[in-house]
Amino acid sequence: MANSIQRLKEGAETRSVLIIDDDPEIAESLSRILRVFFREYVIASDGEEALALFYERFKASNPFTLVVTDLELPKLGGSDSSAKSAPSPLPSLSSSSRHTMKRLS
Repeated sequence: MANSIQRLKEGAETRSVLIIDDDPEIAESLSRILRVFFREYVIASDGEEALALFYERFKASNPFTLVVTDLELPKLGGSDSSAKSAPSPLPSLSSSSRHTMKRLS
């Protein structure tokens, strides 16, 4: 397993990740994990901010290597912002922490 992790670290100096999550604790936790594998990480707290950052980097010919997004975001959801960021094929990872609550009484 150590060899696999080492191989993932190779090339980290050229990679960047856009983390999109409205929960600051989750975004910070993700950044602590991903900073091992990416030269740069940028955090956006909603879909509109993320889309603006994505296009800014794309137009500057310095696109993100990966986008990690929560599916349920204020202003523009993760799936909507992913669809609108389509000018280049970009690996993305989507997640949701939606919980179904059941009343016990």
